[in-house]
Amino acid sequence: MPAPLIAGFMAGIGALIVSRQAASALGITKMQMEENRTLLECLSDPSLLVDMIHLPSVGLIGLTLLSAMVLPKLYPRAPAIMIAAAASTVVQALFQFPGVEMVGQLPASLPAPSMPHLPSSNDMGGIVLSSFVFVRLFPPKFRQQTNNNKKKTADL
Repeated sequence: MPAPLIAGFMAGIGALIVSRQAASALGITKMQMEENRTLLECLSDPSLLVDMIHLPSVGLIGLTLLSAMVLPKLYPRAPAIMIAAAASTVVQALFQFPGVEMVGQLPASLPAPSMPHLPSSNDMGGIVLSSFVFVRLFPPKFRQQTNNNKKKTADL
């Protein structure tokens, strides 16, 4: 594939992601967006956008971006993105800025262990048929040859 094609595709995907996430990053709620239609329409009239921006959300985004850019320079081996996200989460947890939307609640506990679901006798026909088809398409001799080829390739 030509490099310009791949670069254009990647740029288009990046623009799509930014356009979908920009409203959340600015703290603009879904209700505000519905009243004013789209972010692009709001960008065409900056007075609408200024009234809708939520400063604590913008501050948390700024902290995250700044941390993600500075940490790799100070500590190259540290997972900068994870640390940046954790730092912003801790700041929000400590200060509890009103109006900052959180992703959701984490479960308080793990689910109770349970036995796996065993197939009923009605399902057995499908399982046997699938097994038969697998063995016919990939006989044990073929699977063994494939594994040997992988080993030979790995030895090179």
